[in-house]
Amino acid sequence: MMSFECVPFELPSSRRACSFGATVHGVDLSDERIDDDKQFVRAMTAQLHRHKLLVFRKQGRLSGERQVAISRWFGELHSTFYKHPKSPHPDIFRVSNDPRQGCINVGRAGWHIDGSFLPAPFKLQTMHFWHASRGGVTEFASFSDLLQDVPQSKRDFWRRLTFISADGICNPLVWLHPVTREECMVFHCGRSFMRGLAIDVGTEAQRELSEEETEQVILDLEQQLSTRSYKMVRPGLAVRWRMIPWGKKRNNKHRAVNTDSIHNGAHTQTSQQGGARHQKRTPSPFLQAWEDGDFALVDNLALAHFATPETQLRPDEVGLRILHRTTVHGDGQPATAARPWVEQVEHHEHNTEGEHSGRTCRSTSGTAGGALS
Repeated sequence: MMSFECVPFELPSSRRACSFGATVHGVDLSDERIDDDKQFVRAMTAQLHRHKLLVFRKQGRLSGERQVAISRWFGELHSTFYKHPKSPHPDIFRVSNDPRQGCINVGRAGWHIDGSFLPAPFKLQTMHFWHASRGGVTEFASFSDLLQDVPQSKRDFWRRLTFISADGICNPLVWLHPVTREECMVFHCGRSFMRGLAIDVGTEAQRELSEEETEQVILDLEQQLSTRSYKMVRPGLAVRWRMIPWGKKRNNKHRAVNTDSIHNGAHTQTSQQGGARHQKRTPSPFLQAWEDGDFALVDNLALAHFATPETQLRPDEVGLRILHRTTVHGDGQPATAARPWVEQVEHHEHNTEGEHSGRTCRSTSGTAGGALS
């Protein structure tokens, strides 16, 4: 088996490892021989589930075919996105800050996981930067950290909720990761990506939350996810972020966070064999900066992510940004031990003057995800 080393990310302020994320050393992803090394692929999969985010530096410009082949280490690809003319492969989603080069404003609607509109959300995504723009960072947050850090009452409330996507697919807001069995979440905070939230599905008290109730839940969730202190970005740079309120008056293309202040910092990494200094890892979230040639494996079910506003600054200001992304078909359907799977949500219109439309849910244990009727 090819040998490699995973070095956990470290926050500059505390010199402690982050609760997730690692840089992989000793792997040349352009080497097609590793595709047949099943032991290597199993080891890499185990490290991904352990660290949730793996970054391979200085990989050059891998072809679309090569990125797809790497993605298939983990399963079949599931491509639901717009095919940009510049994309090097039908299964490559090409993202840019220049519409002539790729799709723009991607990942900017709000905190999310990819595939929240599917009964089985994507289990993994790959990210490969042919060009990284200055300041174009991605914010990540660990669901296991989030759910451990919030008060028990809030955690119990979230467990009662069901996320309803814009096209009516229903998933429990909180569920168990199919591999690690850690609690994780399914949602997209972008208003155009969601219809709403339901509560107590499968009980006599089930109902869909009002728009005002939904706004409050999403605002609270975004505040919990967003950084509120200096976090690592890249050597010599750390950034503080502040929230923009979530609501009707917001421009959904530019929402959730913007730059508050920039100060010098440091970003160092040490080996996972480093002993006691890494026994306790600092809770998330943090900001991941990118460099040309970076390649990332992301456990899509374990982490929420969000593209910061700087990813859309003009190329003449920050340089061209070109990101190639793939998504791998999910093989775990969200489920919880506490409540059955949502099969169908029925929308009942009430035409009585002055009466607000009511919405109820019907649940059936052991079935696949449901769609809004």
